[in-house]
Amino acid sequence: MTYDILQAISILTEVQHMAQETLAIDVQIANTYLGPEIGEALEAAAKEALELVNTKKK
Repeated sequence: MTYDILQAISILTEVQHMAQETLAIDVQIANTYLGPEIGEALEAAAKEALELVNTKKK
């Protein structure tokens, strides 16, 4: 594999971890302190990011 492909895979993996962390932790914090509409938007964005990562990794 070339360096560019390895770099892209690394970035996708990092985005995946960030989105999973957002779903596990940040959405709950947003719901508590910022309101459910912010929590819902954050959850939707994290799920969309995971879908894109999963599509690109195939």
